[in-house]
Amino acid sequence: MNLTQLENLKLTRVNISSGLPNSLLNLSSLVTLDVAETGLNGKLPDSIGYLGFLNYLDLSYNEFSGPLPESLGNLTRITQLRLSRNDLNGQVPSTLSNLEQLTELRVSGNNLDGTIPEFFSKLIKLEYLSLGFNNFSGPFPHWVANLTQLVGFSISSNPFTAGPIPNYNISGFRNLQYFLLSNCSLNGTLPSWLFNIPSLRFLDLGSNQLTGQIHEFRHDSQLLYIELSNNKLHGPISQSISGLVNLSYLYLSSNNLNGVLELQKFSNFGALDLSKNNISMNIGSNANATWPNLRWLGLSSCNIPKFPEFLKSFEKLEHLDLSNNKIHGEIPKWAEGNATWPNLYSVDLSFNYLQGPLRVPPSTSKSHTIN
Repeated sequence: MNLTQLENLKLTRVNISSGLPNSLLNLSSLVTLDVAETGLNGKLPDSIGYLGFLNYLDLSYNEFSGPLPESLGNLTRITQLRLSRNDLNGQVPSTLSNLEQLTELRVSGNNLDGTIPEFFSKLIKLEYLSLGFNNFSGPFPHWVANLTQLVGFSISSNPFTAGPIPNYNISGFRNLQYFLLSNCSLNGTLPSWLFNIPSLRFLDLGSNQLTGQIHEFRHDSQLLYIELSNNKLHGPISQSISGLVNLSYLYLSSNNLNGVLELQKFSNFGALDLSKNNISMNIGSNANATWPNLRWLGLSSCNIPKFPEFLKSFEKLEHLDLSNNKIHGEIPKWAEGNATWPNLYSVDLSFNYLQGPLRVPPSTSKSHTIN
């Protein structure tokens, strides 16, 4: 069979478990090559740059090692380059600046190092830039504002030199939906522009050293996911959060926030963590109608004096943390058995002042701590 004119080849999840076969690299007419999750290993050969017609290349979730070949810069027609979840190392070669048609570059989950190259700022068609979980160092890449087509930007879990998030002109991020910067040693205050992007849906700044207060969110914000835990944020909780009607996941634990969070309007909440703050909740009179999908609730170290009565309404609850509070008395009888929380698998009531008979957690619970 003559395959020299083959243009599209997809072998995803086919177990090859070898180096990249030369037979694939000889298919010089390929436009699409997808060999993700195939067990391929070894170094990426320089000959990969001979596939000059490639528009789409996916080598992710394999076991490739060694440096990125400079010959990747020959793939000047490529728009999507996916190399995530391998064992690639070294610095990003400058030849990648030739890839001016790129709309997507994903290299997360490798061992790439050095500073994030500034030439990325010239790849102005980029919509997705995923660099997380590598060993990139240096300052925050201030040039990211030049990428005005960005939809997703991720640099989480890299050992950057501590520094602030720069102030940008919001008009440069009119399409941004994913902004993921957790565990990056960032400090300084939260810039106000972060709260004024109407298209933003996922904001992850957790596990940094950020200070100051949470600004007011736009009333038309589309945010679904907010992660600001493990920082040094302080002051009253922004009441604009209560207006984010699409919000499903809110993580604010381990800060110095205070005040009352009004949550009557939420209908899609799946997870909420207010632990290690001084935030109290107002959930209204009809909790069951308000949060029908709540599965994960963290209220550790929130100065709660008694077992919260409103918990009985959260029928889909899977994880509950009420540890390190001031809860006195007995665990209420309605918390026994499977009737209240049939899906509960983890509960932590440790470091309270509970007394009386030990209530047996639901039989589906896989983890429980009661002190």
